[in-house]
Amino acid sequence: MWQHFFVYPYLIYFCWLVFYGFAQFVVTDTVTNMQADSCYTSFRKHIDKVVPQSLSFIPKQIWFLFFHFVYFTVCHFIAILLWHSYLLNMAVASFLMQWSVYKGACYYMDYFAKRYES
Repeated sequence: MWQHFFVYPYLIYFCWLVFYGFAQFVVTDTVTNMQADSCYTSFRKHIDKVVPQSLSFIPKQIWFLFFHFVYFTVCHFIAILLWHSYLLNMAVASFLMQWSVYKGACYYMDYFAKRYES
């Protein structure tokens, strides 16, 4: 069970992370030079707020990949928790369905109101 929930997903993720980092930051420089719109562009704008000044010697690309790993870990633990708890899974699914209906209804009301006014 340990292998199925932690070893295999992290092994696959690290293989992907190495390939992604190599492809984005070594093979091409469009992301590093901020010529392409990406998550890294948003990250570069806010990195000074997140990383202490004493650790600024570490390249920004490494920090981006590190925080991507932290994000994966948090999402992975949430997924494992939802996998093991039927009630929590149903509560989250119900909340997401209600939220999407609400947001969709708000969008259409705004869209049709603007259409109607014009």
